[in-house]
Amino acid sequence: MQTNAHDARRRRSTVVPRGWPLVFFGVFAGPSARACPVCSSETGALVRAALFGPELGWNAAATVFPFLVMFTLVAWFQWRGPAALRPPEDPR
Repeated sequence: MQTNAHDARRRRSTVVPRGWPLVFFGVFAGPSARACPVCSSETGALVRAALFGPELGWNAAATVFPFLVMFTLVAWFQWRGPAALRPPEDPR
């Protein structure tokens, strides 16, 4: 009986909270961002303007579209495939 209680207590103590990546990122990203020598310079402003400018939507679509096509083809071959294009065989 004691081993079961001990095992349950040990299992409970090893549970990792789901939000630990956010806490980790929040703790360590802030000082890194403030220490960036380029972020507050003219070069940093130009890079931000180029990344988040008026072509952001087009650039994001051009990046995502090839992956969407590739994953669609892979899914089609995996679950449906060319066999579905052939006429059914006569069961005679």
